[in-house]
Amino acid sequence: MALSSKLETINIRVDHATPASGDWEYKFTINSMVSDIGQVNYGSAFDEAVDGSLRHNLRGFRLNLELNWEKLLSSTAQKRTYTSSWGDFSSSTVSAFLTDLVDALVTDGDGHVEVSFDGTFDTIYNISTPNLSTADHFRFVLDSSTFRTVYTNQIGRSSANLKFVGKQILTGIPAALEAPTV
Repeated sequence: MALSSKLETINIRVDHATPASGDWEYKFTINSMVSDIGQVNYGSAFDEAVDGSLRHNLRGFRLNLELNWEKLLSSTAQKRTYTSSWGDFSSSTVSAFLTDLVDALVTDGDGHVEVSFDGTFDTIYNISTPNLSTADHFRFVLDSSTFRTVYTNQIGRSSANLKFVGKQILTGIPAALEAPTV
């Protein structure tokens, strides 16, 4: 199974089992963003058995999502909030997203956010009974955020990234992330 190499829409929302007033969801329309799935092993990728044969130590897969600052700034950001039901999307900014993200992860103590690659939040990935064919959104933890300035001929260029890592180890590649067949 191949991965979708380019993503065009990403939805990120605060994770609550039941939506409460003030919960938010952001929809980013991004030009050609790349997703990644990393292999997770028990120790090394292979071990040598007593008889000399190699055995796999594959534990599963972990989703990685890196939001590049330049791509975020050039994307279309939309936000909707929950009052008694989810409202319509309206225009928003990346600054508002970062404020809400920090507020959710730091102030409110949420451990993760939910990310959907197809815009729907119908079925969350279930680790106890893997539902790779129907899962359409996944839990992500903020792994790192970087900001750096590189100087070339006394001209400074800034770049920043937000890196999210999947909270759960997947047993396979989700159908929502498979590349379309040609």
